[in-house]
Amino acid sequence: MIYYAQQLALSDLAGLQQGAHFQLAAGTGTIGYEPDVDSFFGIPRAIIGGGIGFDIPFVSVSGVNDGGEERLRSFTLPTGMISSALEHIVPEIMLSGDTSANAQNPPDAISTAKAIAITNEQGQ
Repeated sequence: MIYYAQQLALSDLAGLQQGAHFQLAAGTGTIGYEPDVDSFFGIPRAIIGGGIGFDIPFVSVSGVNDGGEERLRSFTLPTGMISSALEHIVPEIMLSGDTSANAQNPPDAISTAKAIAITNEQGQ
């Protein structure tokens, strides 16, 4: 999956700069349509339009060359942010295609990293 390839490549680049290493220990993910359920007092009444869900859990192993706990923490934070950013970047790339309609109205996905960036831009 493109998500894991990007995560590994970008984390490896960050590791080269900081003398650290990142490796996926395990991971499997799904992407698909997730409808919403309309309910009345907890009883499902209808399935209504939803959106595309992107669920990518994984287990990673990180380490630094000198074994310093603070350096490991300063490496782990950016790799986590890369992971969150890819949760909106990868679907946007996958759904953009080459059509002229998408060029004028590109798909817009959301992730925690993107939501934080938007709120920071708005001064919240």
